[in-house]
Amino acid sequence: MSSRRSLIFSALAWLAAIACAALLDLRVAHWVRDSGLQQWMASHRLVGEIIKSPGSFIFTLAVALAVMFLHPLRWRAGGFLLLATIVSGINGLLKWVAGRTRPFKLAVYDLTGEPLAAPFVLSPFRGGIAGLLVGKNLCFPSGHAALAFATAAALAMLWPRSPWRWGGYALASAVAAERVAENAHWLSDCVAAAALGVGGVHLIHWAVTRLFFREEEDRRSVGPRPSGASEAAPASETAMRRATVNESSVP
Repeated sequence: MSSRRSLIFSALAWLAAIACAALLDLRVAHWVRDSGLQQWMASHRLVGEIIKSPGSFIFTLAVALAVMFLHPLRWRAGGFLLLATIVSGINGLLKWVAGRTRPFKLAVYDLTGEPLAAPFVLSPFRGGIAGLLVGKNLCFPSGHAALAFATAAALAMLWPRSPWRWGGYALASAVAAERVAENAHWLSDCVAAAALGVGGVHLIHWAVTRLFFREEEDRRSVGPRPSGASEAAPASETAMRRATVNESSVP
């Protein structure tokens, strides 16, 4: 399958997953509230804080520092991880654009005075420019889940052959589950966040390899070569370095 077809297939798969999750949003939100799970999470906030901690920037920064010491590429690997998580940081802008409200936080009530869950009531650009800075109860997508999945995807790229790479995705999934269990997010918020995090890492990886390695190859191609050196040597060395980024195993 060509890279373009693979990209189109992946995008369609993520869109289908988000759509399926959206169909379950209302049912899941009501179950979380009526089952007592939301109340339990509210009374055990420390548990929630621990579970969602992999979705914080402090956690990602600590992971990046560890990567600098553990990965063969050292600071380059740590820098890549931090750079790769930047795209997930646009979740605040997306929340403002979408204008979606957290479950049961919309000022719409039933006959008994209870707040209604309204997953498809949107208010794009809520509050104008000021709303972009101080938006309250906006939820699409989940910032914690986006960062957690971005960190997991970056680690999986740095150690693609390690069996532990799935551990990052397991932690990210736990973060997403916590956000839903707290009724801080709809189910589709977290699925969209996963798409944003993983997709953002692949975008940064494509940009880094395309720009950095191409510039290095061009520099080497115009520089002096030792006599007898192969014409393909610079390209081969670049290919080897690219393979190191994509296929390095746990040291």
